[in-house]
Amino acid sequence: MEQKKSVNIFEIWESKVIPILKRVRKFFYIPILIALLLFGYSYFKESKKQPVFSAKITFMLEDDILNEPQKLGASNQLLMALSGQAPQSNKAIMVDLGVSNKLVEETLLRQTKIDGKSVILVNYYMDKMGYTKSWKNSGNQALSELSYSDTYKIGTNKEKDFWLRNFSTQIKANLKPSVMESGLIVMTFSSSDENFTKSFVENHLTTISEFYINKKVERSITLVTLAKRKRDSLLSILTGKAYGLANLQDNSFGSVMRRSHVPEMQLTRDLNIVNQQYAESVAALNAATLDMERKKPFISIVDDIRLPLDAVWPNPLNKSITFSIVSLVLGFAAVAGVILGLDILKTQKKEFEKLHQN
Repeated sequence: MEQKKSVNIFEIWESKVIPILKRVRKFFYIPILIALLLFGYSYFKESKKQPVFSAKITFMLEDDILNEPQKLGASNQLLMALSGQAPQSNKAIMVDLGVSNKLVEETLLRQTKIDGKSVILVNYYMDKMGYTKSWKNSGNQALSELSYSDTYKIGTNKEKDFWLRNFSTQIKANLKPSVMESGLIVMTFSSSDENFTKSFVENHLTTISEFYINKKVERSITLVTLAKRKRDSLLSILTGKAYGLANLQDNSFGSVMRRSHVPEMQLTRDLNIVNQQYAESVAALNAATLDMERKKPFISIVDDIRLPLDAVWPNPLNKSITFSIVSLVLGFAAVAGVILGLDILKTQKKEFEKLHQN
């Protein structure tokens, strides 16, 4: 049985496969020509590609007010987690802030120094990513003169806002913040320009840190502002009454009648009351300031960014060779498939003609 099966396979090889291979050999120049063309095209495209630089910054987030869960009950800890105040929730918030369109746009509008020159990140991005050059070559005068100032506010120009959001979307595709098992937060970013990659990650961490801290102490800042206003108001009243008392004392100097001292006594009493209120307002301001500082989260960089960055350089030769070999194999397979398909069609045509004649 095995001998009969091997003979059948050999007969199929001799009668079917070898004739097809001989016929494919006649058209060998077609796959080779296509493979050479694809090799040249692939090599040209890969040689034009720029290297990809990657930057990673590691930081940790600590909330001093949240470092006291042991003093609270388990139910309070659960309520903190549900309300987004637990440490793990805060780290997840930091990760989400890292990929916020608004914060990425604010980072792009930041002014920083690259190679000793003060630049706006979005202007540097447009120049180094080739947008400015392509716009000039296209003859679009409006786009070729597109630039942002350090005082630009989002919402003042629709066209600038459109391109700013477009750049933000591109950057977000290569921006990946995440939380490690240890609790540290890692933010990685990659682009084709080494200086922009480093500057963007550093400035973006500053942007999300400032936003997070301001939101965490927003109520405390309001209380501090109100306490300062009350203190200043009482200080102004206190100063006015002090000058008024001094004026009365000057006017009543040498007076014998006791009735002349009544306004001075009343003003002294008011001055003592205002002075006590002023002292209370100063104490309230100090308490509000300490509470604000206590609520400020602590963000510390564990692993900063150093040049040179990790880079992936294009390798056009290896990629082109691999691409051409695959295309060569597929080309021969396609030619063999076409020949086999034509043979099947011819066979079916003959059978159809015989059946039609019968």
